[in-house]
Amino acid sequence: MRNTTTSIIALIAVAIASFASTAHATNGYFQHGFGPESKALAGAGAAVPQTSLSTVVNPAAAASIGNRYDFGLNVFMPKVSYTVDGDPSGFPGTFGLAPGAVDSDADLFLIPHFGYNRALGANQAVGLVLSANGGMATDYPTATFHGTSASSGVSLEQGFAALTYARTVVPDHAVGVSAVLGLQRFSADGLDAFSAFSADATKLTNKGKSVAFGYGARLGYTGQVHQLVSVGAAYHTKVFMSAYDDYAGLFAEQGGFDVPATWQAGLAVGPVGGIRVLFDVQQIFYAGVNSVANAFDPAAFQQGIQLGDDNGPGFGWEDVTVYKIGLLWDQSDRLALRAGYSIANQPIPGEAALINILAPGVIEQHVAIGGTWQITPTKSVSISIGRALESTVTGSNVMEAPSQQTIDLDMSQWDVEIGFSLQ
Repeated sequence: MRNTTTSIIALIAVAIASFASTAHATNGYFQHGFGPESKALAGAGAAVPQTSLSTVVNPAAAASIGNRYDFGLNVFMPKVSYTVDGDPSGFPGTFGLAPGAVDSDADLFLIPHFGYNRALGANQAVGLVLSANGGMATDYPTATFHGTSASSGVSLEQGFAALTYARTVVPDHAVGVSAVLGLQRFSADGLDAFSAFSADATKLTNKGKSVAFGYGARLGYTGQVHQLVSVGAAYHTKVFMSAYDDYAGLFAEQGGFDVPATWQAGLAVGPVGGIRVLFDVQQIFYAGVNSVANAFDPAAFQQGIQLGDDNGPGFGWEDVTVYKIGLLWDQSDRLALRAGYSIANQPIPGEAALINILAPGVIEQHVAIGGTWQITPTKSVSISIGRALESTVTGSNVMEAPSQQTIDLDMSQWDVEIGFSLQ
């Protein structure tokens, strides 16, 4: 029995790992949508179940989408760079950077997804989804921090497996819950110049991929409150991850890196003339994860606080609130067209620019289009094309003399996803 359990856990881990993304997500380091139907709406849709991937946003969606398989592939193309203006001062105790612009070579990723939903009679359903939650990758062909490595950057991969149960409690109103298993992989290179600021310099950089596992839950509700009005809301708990032991000298809490809690609520109006208008709000609580949210403040080092300590410096990220609007037009029985736009506040303050050269999740706006073609009554193909508009954060090098150097973090992205559904 013990061997069987171990084998099952190993298979689940392999499955999740195959869907983990080494890529820049687009609301901080979270994806802005899941599946082409969602991404074409810029991630709106908490109130409108569409496919089995809809349960990633709202588990209650499983109650109304019937029996189906959904699978597909995302082609993700980020453009990331940083620019340093001003020469190093050379003053003792400063941490100057070489001036100039550097582009990341991590610019193309392929990210799969899979979902299955099964109705259990008229009022219940179960589902399974394997998906990438998000991630972050930079690969700069230079020793950014004047370390001994020829290149610098990080790679963060996050994959989730979610098992969902949903039930229609009264007509047109459903609730759902998902048990979530998470897998993360992380690596960092070229950070040896920070060794003097680390609680354990042997677990700071160039340690290869470190793996963490964790668990969490999602709760959701969908309901039709009027013939032309649907609502939906969901809460995702923090995913509690094991520590990155190999990077205990980098992340606060000896390698801690939980996945932040989130919530999303949505309203759908229509259809009128086959068109529905969707409004969603999402909030991501980056401030609840110390390794992400703790300020990168040189004063902490002077007080004896080091990278990897319980209250050690982090990346300085703030909570993100995202506003999304989508248009869904059922143009005919065989063709559905979608468009969407979202806008979010900036998670990275200017004073955190230095450390966020590694993780410049600075995107604020997305535009997207897409559609679904019903090939047969049981088979369809969907596509989405998204553009994350270029965004820049500017801040000073806080480890240099005042006003000596400024740092610009730039990012833009293209996102193309194709999906297939069998019902």
